Amino acid sequence: MKRISDFKKVLYLILFVISSFYSYSQDYNHYKEIKSEGELPLDYILTSFEKYEVDKATIGEDEKRRDRKQKEQLYLESNYSISDLVKSGNIIFNDTISNYLSLIYNNIQKANPILKDKDIRFYLSKSTIVNAFATNAGVIIINIGLVAKVESEDELAYIMCHEISHFLKNHSMKQYTFSEELDSNKGEFKEVSWEEKMFSKANYSQDHEIEADSLGLVLYLNTDYSKEAPMSALNNLKTYYLPFYSDFNFDLMHFNEYGAKVDQYTIVDKNDISIKEYEIDSLYSTHPDIDSRVKKLTTQLYVTIDSAQIEIKDFLPNRVQTIAQFELTHLFMEKGLNYHSLYSTMALLDKYDSEYLEENFCKSIYMLSQDKTYNRFVKRGDNSRFEPLLNKEDMMNYESKEVQQIYQFFSSLTVYQLNVLSIQVLNSYCNKCPEDYEMRLKYEDLIISNLIFFKDSTNNNEILTNVNEFNKLVEDVQKQQSTRIEQIKSNSKGFSKKASEEDENGKCDIDKLIFLNQESRMFDLRKEDVYKYKASEDAMIDYIDCIELTASSLGLDYEILSSLDTDNLDVELINDIADINTFLIEETTHSPWTRNSTDLSSIIKKYDTDKIALVGTYSFQEEQSVGSKVGVLIGSIVFFPFLPLGIMNVLTPMHTTFTYVVIYDVKSEMLIHYDITPLRMAGNMGVINTTLYNSLYKIKYE
Repeated sequence: MKRISDFKKVLYLILFVISSFYSYSQDYNHYKEIKSEGELPLDYILTSFEKYEVDKATIGEDEKRRDRKQKEQLYLESNYSISDLVKSGNIIFNDTISNYLSLIYNNIQKANPILKDKDIRFYLSKSTIVNAFATNAGVIIINIGLVAKVESEDELAYIMCHEISHFLKNHSMKQYTFSEELDSNKGEFKEVSWEEKMFSKANYSQDHEIEADSLGLVLYLNTDYSKEAPMSALNNLKTYYLPFYSDFNFDLMHFNEYGAKVDQYTIVDKNDISIKEYEIDSLYSTHPDIDSRVKKLTTQLYVTIDSAQIEIKDFLPNRVQTIAQFELTHLFMEKGLNYHSLYSTMALLDKYDSEYLEENFCKSIYMLSQDKTYNRFVKRGDNSRFEPLLNKEDMMNYESKEVQQIYQFFSSLTVYQLNVLSIQVLNSYCNKCPEDYEMRLKYEDLIISNLIFFKDSTNNNEILTNVNEFNKLVEDVQKQQSTRIEQIKSNSKGFSKKASEEDENGKCDIDKLIFLNQESRMFDLRKEDVYKYKASEDAMIDYIDCIELTASSLGLDYEILSSLDTDNLDVELINDIADINTFLIEETTHSPWTRNSTDLSSIIKKYDTDKIALVGTYSFQEEQSVGSKVGVLIGSIVFFPFLPLGIMNVLTPMHTTFTYVVIYDVKSEMLIHYDITPLRMAGNMGVINTTLYNSLYKIKYE
């Protein structure tokens, strides 16, 4: 019987690999980052309120009023949160990895009839964190960081069983109810201190993890997967701080391949690096320590397994794990985690020849040099009021030895040494890939920005080979920049003439805008549940009509990219929104490089504009102060004819509304316009229409 199950498993893997080869083949040399594909899942089509109504209908009429209210509130909050997450662009569906997760779940479901009628959906998150989480709605999110980390399909299957167990045990609802009761300061919790509350919440959450481990193991053992994988999975998660295991050792040979002169530099031995660990019984820890979880699972299996001796037998299909690891190289960069990106990139370059990885390697080196260059001008005073809890060096002490080793090497370099290294690396890459225009511009920027330093003869020992070689580089760069400037001037003559003619007619050069994911958030500060979920979503949907009406009336050409516009929503639009969001995140985090410029170029070409507009409204409703009410009433009594107006004023809540219009130029990567309007009135559609019209009028005519 065991041979048959093993045969089925091998056959399944063979069929999967063959089908995947034809459907999702990847050229690692010219790697293409994964995107959502195919038809939209139902979670993208239904509104949050529609999903809330479905969940609300499952609440029994015989349940206590308090229980019904708590469930309704959880369903309300969770459905809106899930919708925000899946439509943010951070979730990927129907891609290589997502489809692989679905195949694993099919195996788990077939082996466990209890799951037959359960509506469980797995989605892939573009998060580098080694984690996953389940929601009360049956949506389970698996992070790319987790797929890159686990060493076998069996390990991944167990973790999926663990998350399914959270859903089956209704842990989200139980945790929500417990926290609500704990925070209510009533009954047995009336005299509980905040420290005790935090500890109670953490312990309660830890109990859920143990429970999910146990039920997850039951579900898992019904499958044909390896019996040892649950323990190996948990032990593998002990090193969550390491992106993924690799035989790669950080050395200077890779820099030598770029012609970099690094022989004078040294690298700290990994054995001399220690990792600072978080306290196991931390007050804020929601997970029990790994060793205790392994011990409990071992007892449940009725076998004794030395976790240190576990052998991993069934590796993930190499292609799926490799894709997840390739994804980490750019996801770390987007978050500004360049040391993690370098580790992942260099570890993969140790196995694969890839122009994509070479490009990411150069980008990481460039960003590190820029970060160090500009940070040298930032001096923190001894009496600074805003000292961080942990600085970068403190935080690095918690990272893996591999990442710390890279960090310590680059930290040991001076600003100018790092700039020289960056110039050397980019020079080699640009000679190898002259068609990479963007990299060439960054390379030229490095040369010119360091010109004064390199002209100092005392620093010539750090130049590429000698001062003559560097001077030739400078001369070449200056010639190319002069030629490029002349071309820009030549091309701009006709444009300047056209622009001046348009100015005479009162027009601006912004003729078309992309409106991205309009915002409308409403808050009632008088109530316990401050955020108005349904009203906010309805207003955001109405915002689409408002933009169309206002832009059309001003003769402004436009495109609206909104995940709430379900009539026009498709996978291409979801991917466009995700790419623009990535650009905006990098812009607002002061990244020296907009990494996904190729995707942005295609978006600019598709929509025939490089201007992105963010529009939104935040409206707050609050109670008037007692003093204000008394003052109004006294004044109304003194001037008796105004008494009705005074009474109406007292009974009317105060409103504060902020509307904004922010415009980015994607091509120049600059913020070119912002308009924030505070108002002492409710943020209804009339107000939104008026303020949006005024803002767009300024853009168009002033």
